[in-house]
Amino acid sequence: MKHQRQIIDTFVNSVYVFDDRVVLNFNFTDDAKTVTREEVLGSSAVDNSPPCKSH
Repeated sequence: MKHQRQIIDTFVNSVYVFDDRVVLNFNFTDDAKTVTREEVLGSSAVDNSPPCKSH
């Protein structure tokens, strides 16, 4: 369990769960800063998500 937590802490920067999506931010460098919710909401990645399927 301890090693699993270390791996997650090493590679995962932050996770944000919204009603319509989950945003995962990963650490690519040793000095990565935490990505804030405001940065996620203002990100162009939100507009680049796959289109919603109509049922």
